Amino acid sequence: CKPCKKMAPMLDAFSESRKENLSLLKIDADENKRLLEEKHIESIPVLELYKNGKLIWTHEGEIEEAALIKETKL
Repeated sequence: CKPCKKMAPMLDAFSESRKENLSLLKIDADENKRLLEEKHIESIPVLELYKNGKLIWTHEGEIEEAALIKETKL
């Protein structure tokens, strides 16, 4: 999607600068329709942050880096 492509460089740099503590996993919605159904995702992009296997933050839609840092405290 257009917002996904727009955010990709920011997310890549964000995760690279925090690579000791953060792993970025990108999932292609078109190739993983079943996962979207299981998670009840109706629009993309969706960002999820997990800590110790537990979902601690989620965001639907485009987000700027400053807001991502503020909301996730990363």
